[in-house]
Amino acid sequence: MLATSLSPSFLAACLPLGFFNLGEVFRRDVESSSHLLQFNQLDLVILGKKESISSAFLFSFLKTFFLEVFGINEQKIVFRRSYFPFTRPSFEVDLKCFCGENLFSSHPLRQKRCSFCKGTGFIEVAGCGMIRDVVFKKVGFNQPFREELSAIAVGLGIERVLSFVLKLQDIRLFYSSPPLDSN
Repeated sequence: MLATSLSPSFLAACLPLGFFNLGEVFRRDVESSSHLLQFNQLDLVILGKKESISSAFLFSFLKTFFLEVFGINEQKIVFRRSYFPFTRPSFEVDLKCFCGENLFSSHPLRQKRCSFCKGTGFIEVAGCGMIRDVVFKKVGFNQPFREELSAIAVGLGIERVLSFVLKLQDIRLFYSSPPLDSN
């Protein structure tokens, strides 16, 4: 017999539970050295009991993820408050740019600034946050079960992170033919 749904009690027995999805994203944007109209995004969700899934867990998880997967240490990671409709609180994850610039080094007399971070010293690579209760409600979790749950969500731009790791100043290099001049 094929089940048409999983009962919340079965799901609760499986906590914590995590999954990921990799797919293409399309944006109405101006293509530039740091923006693509089409890019690959990795979505991560971890669902668990409220006492174990928190913003502190989210930050710790992402610092560990960046270190283990990409070799990026936590001194290069900055979390900024942001807004996303399905998470509260919401954050953007920035990496300190490989160019070495910072917000105070973008002086009008500078000859050339980094085209990737636009002279800010940071590259936004992900959005994240704590999934709102309304999302649990819309997927059919009943009230008593929702009160026990908490979840984090992360949307990570693959090309942006790889540009950081490979120190590419132009994200379009991934898809250009013939290759763009990287200078």
